[in-house]
Amino acid sequence: MCNPAALAIGQGVIGAGGAIAEYGAQSAAVDARNRAKLKNFEEENNYYNLEVKLDRAEYRNNIWLADIDHDKTYAAMIDQWIETDVELDELFAENDQKLEQAVQKMYRESYAGTQTGRTAARLAGASAKALGYAKSQILHNLMMGKKQAVMAKEAAWRKAEGKMRDTWEQIRFAPIHGPTPVAPDLERKPSKASTFLRIAGAAMGALPTVFPKTFGDQWKAKNKDTSYGVDPGYGGGYSAYDPGAYDPGYYNAWGG
Repeated sequence: MCNPAALAIGQGVIGAGGAIAEYGAQSAAVDARNRAKLKNFEEENNYYNLEVKLDRAEYRNNIWLADIDHDKTYAAMIDQWIETDVELDELFAENDQKLEQAVQKMYRESYAGTQTGRTAARLAGASAKALGYAKSQILHNLMMGKKQAVMAKEAAWRKAEGKMRDTWEQIRFAPIHGPTPVAPDLERKPSKASTFLRIAGAAMGALPTVFPKTFGDQWKAKNKDTSYGVDPGYGGGYSAYDPGAYDPGYYNAWGG
């Protein structure tokens, strides 16, 4: 036959152990969830830092490409200006030749031969007038050609400036990465108060069996309805001032 005290102690130990094990399992579950949250938070930060590095690298690369594009645009404008200057030089050279031919023609036609008088003067004046007309036309062509060259250069400059402006607008602002990931709210571990109460309850449940004289039926009888001092003649139990409340054998000894 099992010893009731040992059985009660075993039940109390099992109950206390169960309470401790349950608390440990709950704490371990909370720790596991918190570790998972922190791991996810770490991964989010790593991904955020990687995106920042990639965005910055791409932005620097775009800046270099924009510089190269600016150089190409400026070189293309200079080439166009050179072509315009060459065309203008060709125009001046062509009109210089025309002017030289007009002068030669004037000298050929200004010779009147053996003629004298008004006829000779008229022939000489006609060739001089023809040279003046030719010079006027040549000068007009040169002035218009120069004006057109200036306008062509200004148009090329405006076009290149607009293209460089568009390229600059693409790299005008550095990338904005936004706020970093928000740290997660971690769970608190379960309170130990309930575990202590369960352990205390298991221990209190074993006390009447382990210590029957102290916490057994006699102790219950001593503490039954003694706080109000009820007269036993009225059926209310022992009085707080009744000696029998402290020693049940008192009445037996005196024949009560």
